[in-house]
Amino acid sequence: MYALVRLWSSNFGPGLGRRTWLSAIGGVKTSWGENDVRQDGARVDEHAQPGTGATDLFGGLSGFHLFNDHSSLFASAQYRGTGRNRFGYKYGNITMVNAAYEQKLTSALDAVVELNFRHSLRDQIDSSRELDPSTGGSVLYVTPRVVVEVAPKVIARLAVQIPLWKN
Repeated sequence: MYALVRLWSSNFGPGLGRRTWLSAIGGVKTSWGENDVRQDGARVDEHAQPGTGATDLFGGLSGFHLFNDHSSLFASAQYRGTGRNRFGYKYGNITMVNAAYEQKLTSALDAVVELNFRHSLRDQIDSSRELDPSTGGSVLYVTPRVVVEVAPKVIARLAVQIPLWKN
């Protein structure tokens, strides 16, 4: 559940409308997902569970600028503070930053190039706050994407994330 609020936008301009705006997002990811899957009577590994079993709070900012009727720029940053589940496990807090440029190639085809950065702190194994050494880290992706209008008001997107750097 989240709320998205436009904080600021440029004046309405002829032909393009509002060219630039800045928004804030805040919300909660609930613990409603299943987090006690068992195999042969034993609980499977935390990372193989379909849900985290924890409540997380998140917030961030996003911005958009329309250069003209054929190209635009989008950027966002978000932080997620993760909660602890009933088994004591806590996924590491996460910071995500994204930036994308979109260019209309034809009336039905757009090309997008996006950079995606994600940094995660190490997970805490239990309530003692012991850190899991095989978790956490940072990764930077480049994500080329094509967007195709396959019918009026129906689009298809094809994208691939290519890791550029990881730590």
